[in-house]
Amino acid sequence: MYMIYIDESGTTHPSDRTNYILTAVLIHESTWRKFERLVLQAKEDFIQGENKDSIEFHASPIATGKDDFKDYSIEDRHNILIRLSNIIKKNRCRLISVIIDKAKIKSEIRTKPLEEQAEWTQLWAWRLLLERVEKFLNKKNLLPKTNFGLLCVDNNSDKITSDITNIIQQFRKAGTMYLNSKWIIENPFFVDSGMRNLIQLADFVAWVTKQWDDRRNGSENAHDEFNETLFDNIKIRFDRITPEKFMGFGLKIHPK
Repeated sequence: MYMIYIDESGTTHPSDRTNYILTAVLIHESTWRKFERLVLQAKEDFIQGENKDSIEFHASPIATGKDDFKDYSIEDRHNILIRLSNIIKKNRCRLISVIIDKAKIKSEIRTKPLEEQAEWTQLWAWRLLLERVEKFLNKKNLLPKTNFGLLCVDNNSDKITSDITNIIQQFRKAGTMYLNSKWIIENPFFVDSGMRNLIQLADFVAWVTKQWDDRRNGSENAHDEFNETLFDNIKIRFDRITPEKFMGFGLKIHPK
């Protein structure tokens, strides 16, 4: 079985002009303890003070020196982010990220109320992500051993939780116009990212992907070139159709 940790970066609302990113980190049950141990060791090595396990590795505050990381030097904060990127790079897992380019939303969508535009962004991000998760599991199930997928989603709010559950239930029931759901089981588990170490890896990958996308679009909000190093470290783990091709597969930009 694969544990599939899902988190986002950016917002679905059209008033935020930067793109919306939805990311999944897929970790096989056989390596779950290894990843958990590596994240805990990183907290032991870098977190200051007591109650180290209770501090969340949340990428944006680490990068900007806010919240729990306001007293950390930039060198220490960079070292944390490098460690997280190396956990991804050096250990067997798969990444899938969907980028919704809100500036390219079709004109008929842009005429709708802002909340409906946000719902469209959320719906398509989840559809595209779930399709790619299902395709990854299809590849793994060409082997004799069966591998199902269990979704663990960062908990945001009751409304968003309900909306996401409905999207996933519909996907499991009817699939999409391109494929049916066969390997994703159960309704999603919504988890507190502060209490689940591996969902923090999904937060990290989503944030790094957004930094890459912001730079690609020339956003003034993009961080410095250090984040290019982080993306270069993790990109080897994006799902791909060939050893060189992950764009459109593990990393999908929509609309084109």
